Amino acid sequence: MKTLLIALLVTWGSVDEAGVPVDGGTFSGDVAIDSGYHLSLPSDNDAATPTLSFNGDTGFYEIGADNLGISIGTNLRFDFLSNIFRASAASGPAMYSRASTATVPVFVPVKSSTTTGWGGVADTLSGIIAGAEIAQINATQLLLQSTTDLVLADGDAVFGDDDGPVFGAGTDAAMFWNTSQTNHALTIGTDATSRTIWVAEYADLSSDLGLANQGNPTLAIGSNNVAVDTSEYVAMYHDETNARITVGSGIITFDTYTRHHDVAIGAATNGVTAPSRVTIGTYRCAEMDAAAEELFFNVEVPGDWVGSSDMTLRLIAFTESGDALGNTEVIEFDAEYRSTAEGEAYDNGTAVTISPSVTGGAAEPDKGQYHIEAVIDWDDANQTLAADDTLGFVINRDVAASDTYSGAVYVCRAEVAYEANRLGVH
Repeated sequence: MKTLLIALLVTWGSVDEAGVPVDGGTFSGDVAIDSGYHLSLPSDNDAATPTLSFNGDTGFYEIGADNLGISIGTNLRFDFLSNIFRASAASGPAMYSRASTATVPVFVPVKSSTTTGWGGVADTLSGIIAGAEIAQINATQLLLQSTTDLVLADGDAVFGDDDGPVFGAGTDAAMFWNTSQTNHALTIGTDATSRTIWVAEYADLSSDLGLANQGNPTLAIGSNNVAVDTSEYVAMYHDETNARITVGSGIITFDTYTRHHDVAIGAATNGVTAPSRVTIGTYRCAEMDAAAEELFFNVEVPGDWVGSSDMTLRLIAFTESGDALGNTEVIEFDAEYRSTAEGEAYDNGTAVTISPSVTGGAAEPDKGQYHIEAVIDWDDANQTLAADDTLGFVINRDVAASDTYSGAVYVCRAEVAYEANRLGVH
């Protein structure tokens, strides 16, 4: 039988059968310490030679009162205090032996920040920053507190079919990939009270439009000035019978596009010297071949004109058979017009003269069709255009030096082209 002896003068040893201490050697068997007795080790309190070691430089030692260190390879890596287990690194983690709550963490990633980490209560994990709960995880949900934003610096938030973010009290609004549709679709659900989806610049989202609760789901879009003028919005919805677009102020406009008013020359009125009316193929035209021949026609400035933009007078005409328009040859007309509003005199102001023309290129076709054009200046000082004005035109063939084409020109149609972008009649 051997007795384990740890004494002041030996690292470890045993006693022989005669009771004589033996330093060193080997020992096998169980070590039992009777009740009321303790195993006390002499202190060797440094990380290089821990008191209770396994290979000389790795083991346990007492750093100080109530402070047990763990040494690995001569270096202190962890230590225990009365209620903390912590890493030795300055920014290392710590684990506390204390009551965990939603605001008191027991797992601390940086030991110097004792109020930031993870805590919680039964079946609930709380993320805590500076003693405040910012996130909570339980078996059914991840809850972010009202002052916390979820930010994805990179990557995606991925939701399964028919799942997605839900806002408010759980039934206020939701968005998800909807597989109940025949053709699956991204779906946005509104609440059942306001029924409004509000789109504006982020900084303006708190601007109160004062919209009444809507009877049907409504998309409202504000301008970038809506924080100053809350009437600057457009709203779209379906009222169970018709689709509706409304505005708080202003008019409903669309991107500009070009359209035109057509005038059939058959409806035009001859001047003092009448141009001949001729039929060429399937077209009824006015044959214009002399400067004295005049043709009159009237058009309305359309209600869907965008305003503050020039128009174009365009004469659609054919050249005479057997006399193709030559290279650099010019066909030119003189055109006078007035723009008269309701209540104005028919001879108000000074008539404006413009010169629709076209220049031939190489190898023009015989009996070719041409668009003979001139710009109508919308804000000419003598005749400023306004929606619903009546434009009165008189045109004649200019056979002066600038008109070098010698043949007849058959005008079969006139049109006024303009930019349109708002709903209206014309």
